[in-house]
Amino acid sequence: MNTLDSLKLIVILYERAIENLNYAMGFIQTGNIEERNKHCLFVSRIITELKVSLDFDKGQDIAKNLSRLYNYINRKIGEANIKNNSEPLKEIIVILSELKEAWIDCAKKENNSMNYQQSQSEDQTKQISFTG
Repeated sequence: MNTLDSLKLIVILYERAIENLNYAMGFIQTGNIEERNKHCLFVSRIITELKVSLDFDKGQDIAKNLSRLYNYINRKIGEANIKNNSEPLKEIIVILSELKEAWIDCAKKENNSMNYQQSQSEDQTKQISFTG
């Protein structure tokens, strides 16, 4: 899997987490404890997956900060689930939405970089063809 594919996968995970947090908030309002719990646990698993995939060797401070943030998010999910309170989930949605946008920006930059490298490679191939 290349870097761009990894970035797209991260964005998809954030989207799924946000979607399921919205479902959980709806189930808090309707009093459906079982469904609220199911969606909160699903989001918690997504966040845990994101956390265990962090590369502390390459990411260093960013990875450490994301790890702490993911721990905070999972605590807030637990709080919302135990107290049947949607406020922590609203906070998490804001955080995840901002992170998602940051990852989208990274993916765009990576895509632009890959396109530039491909263009440079094609230019070199054309030069070789004309001179050879």
